[in-house]
Parts: sequence; structure tokens; C-alpha cells
Amino acid sequence: VLIKRQRLPKTFVDKKKTFPSCVLEISDHEVLEWYTAKDFAVGRATTVLGRTFFIYDCDDFTRNFYRDKFGITDFQPVEINKKPPEEVPQVIPPYNGFGILEDSLQNCFSLHPKPPRKDIIKMLENDHKVLRYQMALESPNPEDRRRRFILSYFLSDDMISIYEPQVPNSGIIGGKYLGKTRVAKPGSTTENATYYEPSDLTIGSTIEGKSQPGLVTLS
Repeated sequence: VLIKRQRLPKTFVDKKKTFPSCVLEISDHEVLEWYTAKDFAVGRATTVLGRTFFIYDCDDFTRNFYRDKFGITDFQPVEINKKPPEEVPQVIPPYNGFGILEDSLQNCFSLHPKPPRKDIIKMLENDHKVLRYQMALESPNPEDRRRRFILSYFLSDDMISIYEPQVPNSGIIGGKYLGKTRVAKPGSTTENATYYEPSDLTIGSTIEGKSQPGLVTLS
């Protein structure tokens, strides 16, 4: 509703310079004249609360009212050429790396996004089935190359997690290196996302994440 049912002011009393330009409620003291039915007619523009509206047609009840009340018989409607709504192409923003791509993508399709559907059969058949690999960090730093990681590939949902075992007196604090998520391959796009699969995890292969350096599979 643009304007609730109320009386509309037509002419205001001369305002003082100190009168605020915006008030919450207009009282009868500020209004000199109010709009009545005589002020509205087909083909006439009317300014209401600072906005100009053009009346181009009316219904049968309004025609009968004006004919009986004011003797007006000219109700020729004015043709309004409505522009067809412009189709705005939906542009999907680039993936920012937070969360899962399919889950984040739902924010572009609905104000109330729903989580993507999961393959329940695959999850039940491959529950607790995890492939584990020993990885090394691909880095020009010799100290980083000596670091070792454990990559876990979960067959139930094709997610990957990487853990770095703690080595005493090494100066490197171990722990979670990459939380459980799906890792997209280099060059993957939002429209055509491709993820690492078990066939990609061979000895000597390199895995590159969005913000992590490359990891080389050792065993």
C-alpha cells in the first residue's frame, strides 16, 4: 500500500522558515484545502504528497458516481504504452572460497536458500569409508618441504580434509590444515565446477587449493 486510507492535503498554509520540511503527521492547522472527488478526472495529472500521478482510466462504479453526482460523461480512457519489462541477465558472482560452492550458490537463486540435495544412497553405501594419503608441501623453503600431511578423502560426500601431524621439537605446530570441504581443481569456474576425485590422487600428483600451496602425494 503506497498511501493508506486518509484525507489528502491539496494546499498547505504558508509555512514559516522554521517549519520542518518533513513531519510525521500533518494536522488540520497546516492544511488550507483538502482533495475532494471533484479534483480527480480521467486524463488529468494530480500531485499527491509530492508525487505526480496521471489518471488514465476508472471503473464502472466511479463512472456512475461522477455521472450522477457531477453530470460528467466524458470518461474516455487514455492509452498508456507500457514498456515491456527489461530482462536483466542473472550474473552469478565469482566464488569467494567460503563454504561449499553449491551451498553458497543458493544465495543467488532465493532469498530463503535451501541446502543442496545430497545423495543419500551414496552416503549410506560409503559411510565411514575414507581414503588416506601422505602428502608433502610443495614449497621452495626446505623447512616446508619436510612437513608431512595426512589427506583424507571421504567417499560418502567426496569431501577432503588435510591434517598435519605434530612433530616434537620441529617448531611447527600441527593440526587441521584444511577443514572438510570439496576442493575444486585449478581453472574450475562457478558455472562448471570440477572437483578432485580419487582418480586424481595418485603418487606424485599435485593438489592445489584456492589459497593453499600445492601438496604432492607421497603414498
